[in-house]
Amino acid sequence: MPVFSYKALTAGNYSPVNARIEAKDIRHAKQQLREMGMLPQSLEQVQDQRAEDELKKLMLTFSFGLPEKQLLVFVQQLAVVLEAGIPLIEALFILEQQTTNPKLQQILGEVRQEVMNGKIFSEAMAQTGAFDRLFITLLKTGESTGELDNALFSLYELRDKAFKLRAKVQKAMTMPAISAVIIFGVIILMLTFVIPQFKDFFTSQKQELPFITTMMITLSKVVCDFWWIVLLVSGGIGFWFNNYRQGVGKPVVDRLLIQIPVVGGLVTRVYTLRFISTLHTLLGGGVILTEALDRASSTIPNVDFQTAFTAAKETLMKGGAISKTLEKEGIFPPMVTKMMAIGEQTGEFEKMLKKAIGFMDEEVDAAMHAMTEMIQPLMTVVGGGIILFMFAAIYLPIFQIAKNG
Repeated sequence: MPVFSYKALTAGNYSPVNARIEAKDIRHAKQQLREMGMLPQSLEQVQDQRAEDELKKLMLTFSFGLPEKQLLVFVQQLAVVLEAGIPLIEALFILEQQTTNPKLQQILGEVRQEVMNGKIFSEAMAQTGAFDRLFITLLKTGESTGELDNALFSLYELRDKAFKLRAKVQKAMTMPAISAVIIFGVIILMLTFVIPQFKDFFTSQKQELPFITTMMITLSKVVCDFWWIVLLVSGGIGFWFNNYRQGVGKPVVDRLLIQIPVVGGLVTRVYTLRFISTLHTLLGGGVILTEALDRASSTIPNVDFQTAFTAAKETLMKGGAISKTLEKEGIFPPMVTKMMAIGEQTGEFEKMLKKAIGFMDEEVDAAMHAMTEMIQPLMTVVGGGIILFMFAAIYLPIFQIAKNG
């Protein structure tokens, strides 16, 4: 499609705009600008644009997806602009010009073009493949109720809460991860530099070495001489485990994940909070309970949780209460299922979900604090024990030689 370069003024405050637009011909280009609330000053077709656009699309095809923070900013800005009464096409154009992310800029350009050609906004967004089902569902609901800006605000709150929750978990795991890296580094240093320095000395004494010393010397030799085999084996094990975790072993790994002491409690609470937050947002946006339950359950990757959700859906289709089914499955915290049951009985399900969200927020914080308090000393003891063992392997034969000499 031909590309036109134009200079125009915005209808509201007469701000100058210098950009490009796609249209069948110059007449359609002027019409599009007027629909966007622009006052064209100059308009001319750009020559040899197709090759440039194809190259740009090819480069963006291999680029990374939208960062979560960038997506949050876009959703919030679009909601604010629409709430101010600016038409959708003009709002998309404004955000397209403001964004610094090339991928998002391309997506907004494509969506704006599709909307101008008569396609529904949610369908145009879904066509890009850059937005998940939950995102599109809320957009469709907002369009059907005529409250697209409110749907976007709800979506922003939900995604922002999920983003902050993920950041909390990552922060809680930062120090244990750093400790693990340091311990691993010390072990590699000992095996590749320290123990080889003592190996020749020990063997020259022609004395029987302690078992742990012999074991460490053998391990050091394997790491130094056959490091490439060690890497291949480690990579193979990691590859196998990843396939196992995502394939036939997923039920086993998922069940183990929620049964590990302390860690399992945190995982269960995080999944529960994510589910009820999504369900609350969808119901508040006007999505019916059956569809909301389906969309909210799709955000939880755990097999045991999915089993509970499937049972809840079947109960709901039969006219039963989902709280009883979820309580029977025994995965959700009892307080959450009790609150849901009260909401079902009183007809204030959304209100009780909101209370449950507040309760689970505190529970997640408490679980993260408990996990951090447990892992830090555990890492210290394990790391210290491993390093003490390796030093013992070095100094025991030295003491033995000194005693016999």
